[in-house]
Amino acid sequence: MSRQAAALGRTGTVLLAVSLALLLVSFIPAGQQGYPSSGEQYLAPLHFSYSGYVLYLNPQRGIRVNVTADRELVVYVFRNSSVSIFNWISTHLPDPSNYTQQDETFMLDAFLGNQTSLIAYETNVTGQAQVDYVPSEVEETTLIFANYGNTTATYEYEVSIMSALAPSAKLQTVAAITSPLGLILAAPWIISTVRKKRHTTPKKS
Repeated sequence: MSRQAAALGRTGTVLLAVSLALLLVSFIPAGQQGYPSSGEQYLAPLHFSYSGYVLYLNPQRGIRVNVTADRELVVYVFRNSSVSIFNWISTHLPDPSNYTQQDETFMLDAFLGNQTSLIAYETNVTGQAQVDYVPSEVEETTLIFANYGNTTATYEYEVSIMSALAPSAKLQTVAAITSPLGLILAAPWIISTVRKKRHTTPKKS
């Protein structure tokens, strides 16, 4: 086998080793960063509530939300700050003197309107549930709880920031690309090396 083919083969084995390493790293679970934030609230029928703080997330920094609710709630992660949402709603109230409408779900739905792309994550929660969200890019997000039911809901929540060594999805994508390429480059060299060893190995008499 030529030197060039041997070099390509060795390059292929390196790519295979790198792919395996990337896959192993991508499966390392994210760890909690700092201390979780928690709260307990009552949410009137057809009302919603902000979590109270802005979350700055990226592919290596996500959130884990543990929720316990005695009624069905909708949990949203919005790609927007609570200040922006509040300001929009404040200036679009049907009755500007009725500030209680600021926290009603019909105003939240009005804000969304044709901006459904702002919903990064949405799920219905009843009883105990865990919500995990990791964005694919850098995002400023807001956590919102909405009660679309006809009775008051009581819920508790705990929000934890989860940090990973590296963005798992990107590592797995890179590994999916490099592993077949490595196999294509390495296969001829490996086969040739095995055959050569068979021919050079003395037979036992």
